[in-house]
Amino acid sequence: MKTIYIAGPMGSGVRNHGNETGWRRIFFEDDTNLFLSDECHEYPILEDVIRIPGLPNMNYSGPYYIDNTGGHGSHPYENAHSFHEQGDAPPGAIPQLSLRAISKADLVFAWIDSPKTYGTLLEIGYAAGFGIPVYAYSPLMAAFTRERKTGAEYSPIPDDGSFDMWFIFEYFNIKYAFSPFDALMKLREELV
Repeated sequence: MKTIYIAGPMGSGVRNHGNETGWRRIFFEDDTNLFLSDECHEYPILEDVIRIPGLPNMNYSGPYYIDNTGGHGSHPYENAHSFHEQGDAPPGAIPQLSLRAISKADLVFAWIDSPKTYGTLLEIGYAAGFGIPVYAYSPLMAAFTRERKTGAEYSPIPDDGSFDMWFIFEYFNIKYAFSPFDALMKLREELV
């Protein structure tokens, strides 16, 4: 059974009675296991939990929300998968947990919805460095693809910095998807 690491902004991470974890919920029937205590020293491999219609289930290697607040593991930065304000974590603990989890994966799925997904870019670069296949999708590809197809010198492109990601888009062969669910369906097509 394959193991997948799911890179991309963690989403709201609000842990309440609904166990809301943002766009990642499309992969899980039950996402309650994405929350770990701050005493975690290694991300576990969750077996047989990733559901992609039409494919065998997969194992999950990370990342996780680290909870030391009795609620969701919050962080002063939005979309982080980290210890609460890094107060209980030694410097670099979360990146090291994530990189070890990537090294245990057979493939990495990445959702890049902003030019400011620096952690995601690090994760996919790390995976590629180990020869782990990366399946990356982005709604930002629309402007990049339009520019390449038209060849227009002054095509209208967003001014949010996403066009400056051309090198990453080409190197990782990032594909266009308008939503995480659309990306999931495209991943399924690629893995069949």
